[in-house]
Amino acid sequence: MGSFAGKPAMRRKFGLIFFLAIAVAAAMGASYFSPLWTMRQIHAAAKQKEVDRLSDYVDFSAVRENLKSVVMAEMSRVAKDAAKGSEPAADFASALVVGFAGAMIDALVTPAGMINLIDKGQFPQPGKQEAAPTQPQDQPAEFSFHYTAWDRAIVYRKDQPEGAFILRRNGPWSWRLVGVKIANWPQKSP
Repeated sequence: MGSFAGKPAMRRKFGLIFFLAIAVAAAMGASYFSPLWTMRQIHAAAKQKEVDRLSDYVDFSAVRENLKSVVMAEMSRVAKDAAKGSEPAADFASALVVGFAGAMIDALVTPAGMINLIDKGQFPQPGKQEAAPTQPQDQPAEFSFHYTAWDRAIVYRKDQPEGAFILRRNGPWSWRLVGVKIANWPQKSP
């Protein structure tokens, strides 16, 4: 006879503790891998061009602010380097850059622009034909990720590791896209 024979209360208590341990481990695993699940949902919405569903996962204003800060910092640095020795010219160039960069980012970070970026890995380029998909249509994109903080995760497409999507936790299992890292651009975290 086993050690629990004749002790049904003890057996139930052990079973309950075992079940609770499995449930807690499953919840922790689901929470840990939730950025991957969210990115797959974002990618599926982009692939199917479902703007409403995509909007549930993308914080467009945060993505715009993230890209504006990156682009403006880099363009200002370049403008100041080009106008060395001429302080008024550098200030004028920086003012022009700020206006131009803001308008450019506002035009790119739209549902259509994000669909293209998520699905094809680049923003749409005016006057150019759409780029061919990086994955065959029936094969889903593969992603990897790492946490930068409890509420921040960076998700990479395995076929485009130089770019990334920045996610912010929005509850225990849900995330929102708040920034993007585009290949060969300097980067600031949102």
